[in-house]
Amino acid sequence: MKKKERYIDKWRKEHPRVQFYLSKEEYNTIKKIAEEKGITIKDLILESIKGKVKDFKEWYEKEVIEEYRREYNKGFLKAINKFIDNPKEFYYDVMKIANITKLRNFEPALFTAPCSICGKPMIFTHKDENWNDEIKPKLLDAFKNWRHTKCKSPEDYLEDYIIKHIK
Repeated sequence: MKKKERYIDKWRKEHPRVQFYLSKEEYNTIKKIAEEKGITIKDLILESIKGKVKDFKEWYEKEVIEEYRREYNKGFLKAINKFIDNPKEFYYDVMKIANITKLRNFEPALFTAPCSICGKPMIFTHKDENWNDEIKPKLLDAFKNWRHTKCKSPEDYLEDYIIKHIK
């Protein structure tokens, strides 16, 4: 006696399973589209196949690009805030990246001074064409006698020597 086919077995023959893997980003994008349209992911895919969702690729690419821009802007604002709040840490981060990417003789520079006529800031950077030949040498000359507050001057060393050895 032949066993009768169960309903579920018949249904599965008429409704084959389709399985594929997506990256988390792809899945989240499809899920977001489906939620925005108020449909299931399955219905979204079926509508896409049937052509009911027009420009799916264009919409998907737009979403990915917008998400990239949002994340980029977050990172950019974080970097700007670091520059504003902690410029020394920002400088060291820039130098770390310069070393990792093997930029030779790179030294970031941003210097402002008021215009002697209008008072608006003149902005000097390492990207200026005359930075190495004109601007940097003048700045180095202007600051040649400056030092870290913790660094001793030659006179300090001489004074320490006199106190230790002569007095």
